[in-house]
Amino acid sequence: MSNDWYYATGGVQQGPIGIDELKARHAAGQIPANALIWREGMDNWIPWNQVPELAPAPEIVAGGATGSPAPTPNPVGDQIYAPPATSTHAGTMGGGGGHTVNPPNYLWQSIVCTLLCCLPFGIVGIVYAAKVDGLSVTGKAAEALEASNKAKFWCWMSFGTSIVGIVLYAILMVAVA
Repeated sequence: MSNDWYYATGGVQQGPIGIDELKARHAAGQIPANALIWREGMDNWIPWNQVPELAPAPEIVAGGATGSPAPTPNPVGDQIYAPPATSTHAGTMGGGGGHTVNPPNYLWQSIVCTLLCCLPFGIVGIVYAAKVDGLSVTGKAAEALEASNKAKFWCWMSFGTSIVGIVLYAILMVAVA
């Protein structure tokens, strides 16, 4: 299991960083208690104060019972982050420690689909594919992943449309003959 931790605040995913750096950033106020946290081996992103390794020691309250902090709401609504797939470390001048997620851009696939399959759908795929790398470089991982998924979708739409067209053409040729 990896010791690389990721966190997300304000819709921006950061990491990987070690647990000591993660705790130091939290102590310095850079990572709020309601930030979403993930590392390899976890099923999903969960708030900081619900991660056993990061939760403060339970306090002893009157009567000898232990208390734990109440869960805080998800800071970004119902948005669920996907675990980091592929990452490249960005420059860490000033101790930034951020990274960008580089999902596949499907550019060459979109071009091939445009040339060989269905022109309109392939062009839409190219438009979305062209956005992926730029969004990744600017740290907009969620938008980059969304653009990648849309480029993939439009590649398949282009390919599927051409297959349906070929099948219909073959049926028409057999019916006419």
